[in-house]
Formats: sequence, C-alpha cells, structure tokens
Amino acid sequence: MPEACSIPSYAEFSGGDSASLAGGAAVAGAENVAGDAGSPAQGGDAGSALGGDASVSGGDSGGNANGGTSGGSPVGGSPAGGTGGEVAGSGGTGGAVAGAPGGSAGAAPVTPTLSVVFASASNTLDLTAEGTLDWVHWGYPDTLGIARKAGVLNPLIGGLSGVNAPVLHDYSNGTTFSWTDGNAPYVAEQTQNYLYINKPDSGIDLPIAADTTLRTLRVYVDVFSGDGTLNVSLSDASVAPYSKTLTAPQDVSLRDKVKIVYSAGKPGQTLHFNWVLSDAGTGSSGGNITLAAATLQ
Repeated sequence: MPEACSIPSYAEFSGGDSASLAGGAAVAGAENVAGDAGSPAQGGDAGSALGGDASVSGGDSGGNANGGTSGGSPVGGSPAGGTGGEVAGSGGTGGAVAGAPGGSAGAAPVTPTLSVVFASASNTLDLTAEGTLDWVHWGYPDTLGIARKAGVLNPLIGGLSGVNAPVLHDYSNGTTFSWTDGNAPYVAEQTQNYLYINKPDSGIDLPIAADTTLRTLRVYVDVFSGDGTLNVSLSDASVAPYSKTLTAPQDVSLRDKVKIVYSAGKPGQTLHFNWVLSDAGTGSSGGNITLAAATLQ
C-alpha cells in the first residue's frame, strides 16, 4: 500500500511595495550684500578710495579691506565708511550646497501577464536543464520526500500547502524525472515517483514568487478518472485569474504539463497555483489528481 500523509493549510505571504524618491530642489545662496557707502559727515564721497561702496559677492569673500573700490578721489574718505564691505555675505555657504540628484527618467510601464497553456507531458524530463532559476520534485523517495535545486538561497518555488486537508500518497509511473544539481542527499537522481490525492474537493496550493520580471513556470500534473480544477492567480490582482477544469474519462489518465508565463504589476507578489480534485468520478478505483514536479525559468 502507498504511504500517506496530510499537509496543513497555507498562510499567504508577500513582500512590501517599493517607492522611489525624487531628488530635492537645489538650495540657492543668499543675495549679495553690498558694503555701506562712506558717510558724508566724515568727508567720504561714494566711490572714494576709502569711503566708497564695497560689494560682497555671494559670500565668497569679504569686501575690500578699506571698504571702497579704487578709482575715487585719494582724499576725504574715512575708513569707517567702508565697514559694511568687510562683512562676508551671509548666504555664501548656502549657495555652495547642491541639491540632491534628481530622480532618473521613469521606467517603461509594466504590463502584467498571465498566460496558461496545457500540453501532454513527455516521457522524460531533465529538471536541471529546464529549471534554470529553480525546480522542485515531490514524492521521492517517499510521500514526504522533496528534492530541490541546490544553491537557491531564497527559493522562488514555495512550499506546498493543503486545500481542504488532503491526504497525500506516493506512486511511481509515467514521466521519468532526472536531475544533477539537487540538494543533498538527492544530488543526482532519476525517478517516476509523484504525489496523488484521491479525497474529493481537496488539493494543494503552490506559491511562486512574482514581480515585474517575466518568468515561465511549468508544473507536471495528472488527473485520473475524474475532474481536476486548476485556479491560477496573482496576489496583486493585476491580471484576471485563470480557471479550468480537466475531465478524464473513467479509468483514463491525462498526464499534462501546465505552462504558465507570468509577471505581476509590482514587486513582492505571489503567483498561486491551486490544483483540486473537484470530482472523484465513478471509476473502479476512484478518481485522483497528481503532482510531480515544477520548474522555473
């Protein structure tokens, strides 16, 4: 008899949104401060060598030490008349502060995508070759066995969760799966094992990482002598969800590869692959659905 186990319900998780901040406006320096004109009471004419106006530019330097510009009359001006020119511009240093860099040009608009296609599964499949980003195989060497692609620190293909408390069984038949880059102890293996569920209205939910990057997910499933219903959706609801029911005639098995091309409308999202035995049928051994492997590229 095949082994069986149950798996718990799945608690959804998703990453947070990100936002970009535009650069701040540049801060200009204060206005230039002009020096005081020489006081007529002290005999200084405006423009006198000692009593003329001394301009201060942007705070870069103080006015003329004597407070005046050259070219005036050499007599009559008092040094006191140019004290205003000795004061450095109060806004000079402010003018030297540049604004933060402005934001970069806006990226091209993201077009969320969800395309689902069914095709017959091949007799053999190399998970290493197909799962360039990530891959998972279930049911080897037994019901609790899970083989994953090695070296993926943050797996893009998440862990299974149960829908309506399914009971999982393992069996060996159909497509032969192989890999050469698995995590220990299943580094390089070859197997026909898979999981199956024969409890009506129960199944699995498989979460896959999603963002604005276009990716291709392939999931290897089967429905035998009954109905299997697939629901695929993105957590940000940026694309309408997909739903389809596959019906296998009595005592007939439909071995399929589900190819899903997808991208979300923003980062930190989740694609949900929901696979349920919606009708166990009337076959001699009862209907079931299966799950063997998933690849991502």
